Amino acid sequence: HQTILGDVRLSELMSERLRTVFATIAVALLFALPLLPEILGTRVLVFRDAQITHWPWRRVAMSSLQIGRVPFVDERASGGEPLLANPNAVLLYPTVLLERVIPQVSAFNLHYLLHVLWALLGARLLARRLGVSAGSALFAGCAYAFSGMMLSYASAFANSGAAAAWLPWCAAAALEISRAADTGLRIRAAAATGLAAA
Repeated sequence: HQTILGDVRLSELMSERLRTVFATIAVALLFALPLLPEILGTRVLVFRDAQITHWPWRRVAMSSLQIGRVPFVDERASGGEPLLANPNAVLLYPTVLLERVIPQVSAFNLHYLLHVLWALLGARLLARRLGVSAGSALFAGCAYAFSGMMLSYASAFANSGAAAAWLPWCAAAALEISRAADTGLRIRAAAATGLAAA
């Protein structure tokens, strides 16, 4: 009986925001646990283009950088194909920098896996901006992040997964532009939209 009362008091003390943060962390942990081999770099994501195309491109690019060359061209592919300029290779995307601080397999896998969580956070934010309650917004974020489309993109396509993860962030920022009361707020919201869409 006393534990139930203690639990009720604890839940009253926890703000809605704190409960949402804890619930989001719990969802992230549940997502990450079965993927520990990929996160720790003991296994490369082996799914469609991730293994067949993106992993070899990343290795060619990183090898070039290690010897002081900019990976403009993949000389091994079809007599030389553009690499740095290829948007599918995502070599100018910030997650490439992970390779400077963590093992290459972990960095490669985290590019894909972190975008699922980024999609969750973006869809949750968009739902909140649309007036949905915190719990329902978290559910909306989970529904988007773990949808078949998002998981398919985020497990195989380096560029499409990132783009899909940024979509709800762009929509939330665009919504802020439409609701902004003054020019300063509009400029900040427009800058956020531009960064998210870039």
